[in-house]
Amino acid sequence: MAGMTDAATAWVEAASIREFPASALQAAKQGLLDTLAVILAGAHEPVAVAAAEVARRLGGSSQSARIGTGERTSPDRAALINGAAAHALDYDDTQPSVGGHPSAVLVPAILAVAEAEGSSGAAILEAYIVGVQVMGRVGRALGRAAYAKGWHNTSVLGPLGAAMACGKLMGLGHKQLRHALGISVSQAGGTRQNFGAMCKPVHAGWAAQAGVQAAHLAAAGVTADEDILEAPMGFLALWGHSGEPAPEFGRPLEIADPGLVVKRHPCCAATHRPLDAVLTLRDRYRFGPSDVDALTVEVGPGGLAPLIHDFPATGLQGKFSLRYTVASAVTDGRITIDTFSPAQLRRTEVLALMERISCREVPGAAGATVTVELKDGTRASERVAQPRSLGWDEVAAKFRDCAASVSRADGIIQTVSHLDDVADWTPILATAR
Repeated sequence: MAGMTDAATAWVEAASIREFPASALQAAKQGLLDTLAVILAGAHEPVAVAAAEVARRLGGSSQSARIGTGERTSPDRAALINGAAAHALDYDDTQPSVGGHPSAVLVPAILAVAEAEGSSGAAILEAYIVGVQVMGRVGRALGRAAYAKGWHNTSVLGPLGAAMACGKLMGLGHKQLRHALGISVSQAGGTRQNFGAMCKPVHAGWAAQAGVQAAHLAAAGVTADEDILEAPMGFLALWGHSGEPAPEFGRPLEIADPGLVVKRHPCCAATHRPLDAVLTLRDRYRFGPSDVDALTVEVGPGGLAPLIHDFPATGLQGKFSLRYTVASAVTDGRITIDTFSPAQLRRTEVLALMERISCREVPGAAGATVTVELKDGTRASERVAQPRSLGWDEVAAKFRDCAASVSRADGIIQTVSHLDDVADWTPILATAR
């Protein structure tokens, strides 16, 4: 789309929190609090621990926090570690236009740079809204063709959004922003074949790190193509073009419309509609795994694409298994972080029920429909069009659950709730461990 790079970077440069509606600010606060929650929950997962060990071996400055610990490192490595932690449990938010996970990329990148730059709470929210906008609007232009080929949108679009968010925090001008965007496009990538492996969370970390580095490289004078989105060998030519977005880059504000989907379940977003449907049926008919004769899940075209592990061998693979998550929901009445522990994965009643579950894509279908046939002859169906996103009180409860070891959880929640009025927000990182 001619002029999209100019439109995007001009909008980023001019964007101001003073002009953002209250709905966008509230969505940003919820997204930020939720991402802090999942970083804390994932901070000691093996992938985050390994990334931190690599950072220690490579050395560097100590400007930015490894959230959830007392450790510090350079901004780009903090972005990598915290991004991997944020995505480690697949409990982080998604966004429809992105077709992936914006906040696990953006929040680690923004907080790492903001800490080094001494940015205010308002500047953090402003940069976050900018980053979601860039990922969402470019995501609309990208469409779903790249994802269908096996690319992971989080790590394809993440470097672009993170570069613009960090560039905004750093006060880059229009020309520098265009160079930062060009640099970030050369760092885009990530295959869905790594879903269910430790590398998948690193996608978010790499994208966050790439954004930090792209903004700093542009600030240091490194140049890149200034029309990188629409150029003949640019982003859209290589990754795909859907014909979107609308000519005005800044409307709608993607963080509010269609908004973030804050996760209720710690597993792949493609499981959430089926899980919401089966949990509704379970509550209504009070059945357990031994009561089920057969259970069928029907989703629309592409609905099974991320769910590449039919019978998972590990907990990470279980997060991308529709059979396993649905069988666990029937068995336990909920999905928790512990659902994906080795002991839970091997339960005989879950494994037996998985054999009686069938999953299929249905042309023209939207959302997910679950049909259960019970041994007493009952047959019932439930359709869920959209996954249910969490509101502020639910996000706060999720934060308390994820941050159970944090003594000042309520203080952090309160700080985030009025972050736009907070000049020095860094104490929340010191207490979030």
